[in-house]
Amino acid sequence: MELVVEAGRWRRERLPKAPLNDVFQDALMIRPLPRTKTGGIQKLRYALQLETETPTFVLHMNRNVQLHSSDQKYVENIIRKRWPYTATPLRIQYKGPDRSKKQQQGEGSALRPHVDQRKKRSPKAGSRRYQ
Repeated sequence: MELVVEAGRWRRERLPKAPLNDVFQDALMIRPLPRTKTGGIQKLRYALQLETETPTFVLHMNRNVQLHSSDQKYVENIIRKRWPYTATPLRIQYKGPDRSKKQQQGEGSALRPHVDQRKKRSPKAGSRRYQ
């Protein structure tokens, strides 16, 4: 019965972002994630916990890459080694940068006003441009 109570407690436990990131940075310095097929380096930008009822962790990566199952198990073991999630399944999601082609090319930005929406300026008196 003690195991059930402890599993229930850890199922609702919220991990702070800073210690979670510290544990991952230390572990990934010892064994870094493998390179991508194109030779790029995979890096963890930061990790955080979203949900607690079924502990869900989101790891924000520098690239959109699927990790091999052994690397996914390594990441899960990093969490389990530091925090005793006894008899509790963990959900781990990996997110890459959120970029569309338009954002990469600089087109279609919502922050940049369209030509039609710009304020028309009246010429200043004595300005060389309007003489």
